[in-house]
Amino acid sequence: PMMDYNSSHSGQIKLVASFSALNRYVDDAVALVHEILTSTRFDNQNQIVDIIKQLRQRRYQAFVSAGSMLAARRSAMSFSCGAVVDEMTNGLEYYMWLKAQESNPTVIDTLPNLAQSIIGNDNVVISICADDAGAFDESIKRFVASLDNSSVDRTLKIKPHSRSNDGIVI
Repeated sequence: PMMDYNSSHSGQIKLVASFSALNRYVDDAVALVHEILTSTRFDNQNQIVDIIKQLRQRRYQAFVSAGSMLAARRSAMSFSCGAVVDEMTNGLEYYMWLKAQESNPTVIDTLPNLAQSIIGNDNVVISICADDAGAFDESIKRFVASLDNSSVDRTLKIKPHSRSNDGIVI
């Protein structure tokens, strides 16, 4: 089951890239996903900063519309590894990181190596929802075979955070 692979407790968190396509366009969609994952250039700093701004603004709007969820997420970090992952990838910690990157985008220099270390044939889970998923076997096999091995460290490093009293100003 997917939960076995996407659990902060087992240390098997994966990068998720998803798409939807009509059956007749699956080969083209798989080729496009492959191109995006393996050939993306990170040399246009302005576009990357624009993406960072959009992500930060999206998080800000989520906080404004559901501040109680922000508080619940923050409090859950003291007893749940999953809540720590959620906070770091979708919560206030992530928002503050985006805000810092927006004004001083140090992450741009690390993106090519980071992408290369994460994306690999040994670090991919593929899920297909279709009437005849077997029809896509060859496309998926070609996709996986075209990826190199990843060099990501699979050591579980997620631990619940210590409790704190937070006053939040965004």
